[in-house]
Order: sequence, then structure tokens, then C-alpha cells
Amino acid sequence: MPTLFLYLLQASGAMTLFYLLYLICFKKETFYRYNRILLLSAFVLSALLPLLPIPPLQWAQTQAVQSNNVTVSFSNNIHAYTQMPAIMVTSHWWDPLLQNASSILLVIYAVVAFALLMMHALQLLKIRRLMRYGNAYIKNKVHYVELSGLKAPFSFLNTICFDPNAHGHTELQHILKHEEAHVRQYHSADMLLSTVYCGIFWFNPFAWLCKRALQLNLEFLADEAAIETTNAPVAYQYSLLKIGTPRSSLALVHHFSRSFIKNRILMMNKTRSPRSRTWRYLALLPALALSAGLLSATRSSAPATYKSGPSKYLAENNGTLYGTVTRRTTDKDLAGMKKILAEKGLIMTVPVLKRNKAGEIAAMKFVLTNKTSEMTMNVDDNPIHTFFFYHGKESGIGLLPDKRFPREL
Repeated sequence: MPTLFLYLLQASGAMTLFYLLYLICFKKETFYRYNRILLLSAFVLSALLPLLPIPPLQWAQTQAVQSNNVTVSFSNNIHAYTQMPAIMVTSHWWDPLLQNASSILLVIYAVVAFALLMMHALQLLKIRRLMRYGNAYIKNKVHYVELSGLKAPFSFLNTICFDPNAHGHTELQHILKHEEAHVRQYHSADMLLSTVYCGIFWFNPFAWLCKRALQLNLEFLADEAAIETTNAPVAYQYSLLKIGTPRSSLALVHHFSRSFIKNRILMMNKTRSPRSRTWRYLALLPALALSAGLLSATRSSAPATYKSGPSKYLAENNGTLYGTVTRRTTDKDLAGMKKILAEKGLIMTVPVLKRNKAGEIAAMKFVLTNKTSEMTMNVDDNPIHTFFFYHGKESGIGLLPDKRFPREL
């Protein structure tokens, strides 16, 4: 599996664990600041954990002979050698798709990720354009922009945009206190981080759920700060209900009248969680340990690979030499493989080698011998299908790789 896909899957698995931890243990708690740290940690740690040099788990190796009609195992007695039967391979129309599946998936992933990130970049430009219009003034290091006809008041970074003529005096004060809380607590940084993360990991539904949970928690924090400032929780809730219908299409900003109204009002009237429950946040430690364990389990022992020049088709792992030949293997590649195999005590010969007009291998007879055994592969497709071989305590050759075959090949 390509390294990028493996990283994306590992990071998505870690994000899933963190979100489930939040959902089960902390969603209903009123420790909004702790929940903010937990949810931000989910984005940061899930992205960084797969990049850390966590050593792979060492699984017990069991010897097994792969039983199929294209892989042959040999004994250490040269006289026990049996000629491998001819291999018939049926081509299908979907074979090119399977051979290029990684490239196709990579293109789809990149196109969707680029489109999402560009869409959010355009939203940033739209926000910047809005902030240029209207009457602007600064108060207590916060920028205020009065925009006539604005559908819903919002804040982004240190700027608050609102329509002063669309609301009564009390409602306007509640709006400004709420948005000032977003500004002073730097909530826009959280939204930018979660938005970029979801653009990169767009295929993971738990990333979007975690972003939504973070967004709602930020509203709880702003509501809490606004109520503490105004000291009028009932009037604040009435303002929220009255203004809570219109919405803006900007996903990166904080809206006083955004949805989540029911949840926000329920949390405002909920009994505060006792401080004794804060010990639950120690559950983050076993979640980290479990994530590290899963990452370790999905990593293979680093094989000794030969990636330079013609020897890129060989790898050695736990005393077994692995190799592969594809339709695009060049004569120079084969010469390099032959040299490395000779250093390992194996003699590689190619009695038959034919290429088509595209330079791909059309037919081939591949022979690998040592003092006690011999392996032969005859393929005459045009072009040939990729085949694999390995030599160590066991030896085999065929169109299907051994289950211990290194992913690098």
C-alpha cells in the first residue's frame, strides 16, 4: 500500500478513537474548556501520531506453504525437482484498472481535497471582501464592521461584522458580547484547523463529526462568557431564539444566529458538572496508548530494500529474499537483479525474453537456481502479468505474492 494511503488510514483510525472517546465520556459534560482541548487534541494528535517513529510489533513468524496452482515450494533436494506446469492467465477488461488502482484513487483523493481547500480559500476571500465595506471602528483591540443588510452577524479572527439597524439595543448587546467572546478566545483558529483537517481527511466521517462537535463546543464557550458578562441568562436566551433563524453561507465564521440553538439553550440551563468528574480526562492517556498500539500493529518490520537503480525490484526481510518482475522491468533492471542475487548465492537466468513495440516484456522464461533447488516461471502474455518470487527457509514463485511479501514491492 502506498505510504500516503497508509498514513491517511492510520490518522483516520486515530481520529475515530478520539471522537468516540469524546462521544462516550465527555459530550454531556459542561467542562467546555477541557472539551475544547480534547477536541483540538484529536485533530492534532491524529495527524501527528502516524508520523512518529513508533516501532512495529514483532509478530511470531509461522512457516506455511501457500497452496495454489501458481506458487511452488521446493525441498532442499535437487533431485526432487518437478517441472512447473504451464501457467494459463485469462485477461479481463478490468485488469488495467486493478493494476492502476493506486494511481486512480490518488487522483480522486487529490481532486476532492484540492476542491474542498480551494472552496474554503474562496470563502476567506469573500470574508475579506465583506470586511472592506461598511463603517469600521476599533474598540478594545476588536475591529467592528457595520454592514447594512447583513443576513446574520458573525465574527472572524479579531473582526465582528453586524447590521446595527437589524436588531434592538438589548439584542445587539447580546450579539456583540457573544461575538467578542469568540474573538477574545481565538475560536477562529480552531475553525481554521478543523477546516483544513477535514479538507485533507474528507473521506473520514468522524473528522466531520469532530469538527461539528468542536463548533458546538465553541458556541457553548461563547454563550457562557456572554451570560457572565450580561448577567441576564433568560433575556439572552430570548435574544438567541429571536435572532436564530437567518444563516450565512460562510462555514469558517462564527454566527450568533447559527444552528445548534436547541442544544445551546439546553446546555445553558443544565446543572454544572461536578469538579470531581474532571478525572475522566485522564482517559485520554489510554486512548493515546491504544492509538500508538494500533499504529505499531499496522507497521511492518523495515525490510532491507534495494531501491537505487535497477535493483528496485528486490527486498530482504527476516532472512528471506523477495523479488518481483513486471512488464516494465528493463534489461538494466534484470542485470542489476542478477548481480544482487548472485551475491546471495542465487543464479538468475532468462533463457527467453521478448518485448513488444512499447518495450514491455511480452514473453519470458525466468529461472532461479542455487546449489540445491531451482524455480522456473514461464509467462507468454503480451504484456506479461507481474509475478513474484521469494527464497529463504522456503522458496516459491507465482502470480500471487506470498502473504509475508514486503509492501514496498
